[in-house]
Amino acid sequence: MRINEDYLDDIDYLHGDCQQWVIDNFHEGDIIVVIQEFDWEIETTCMAHSLLMRDGRYLDVRGYMDTMDEVLEEFDCDDSDVL
Repeated sequence: MRINEDYLDDIDYLHGDCQQWVIDNFHEGDIIVVIQEFDWEIETTCMAHSLLMRDGRYLDVRGYMDTMDEVLEEFDCDDSDVL
């Protein structure tokens, strides 16, 4: 995994505005990946995280990751609802 060390300056893009990061960084040929989870407080399925798949690797504000396990290290969910 290659981590973007400046992502701490952009932490909202990881928790709260990841969809905006995806919009701002989308390139033709990218695949948008959405991880959803059931929120028991509001009793509905919600987006937990969104990111890009580029050249066979996952990409978000943290940088490139090779596996979904690496992507999910920061989150309290599993890969059962990856779209």
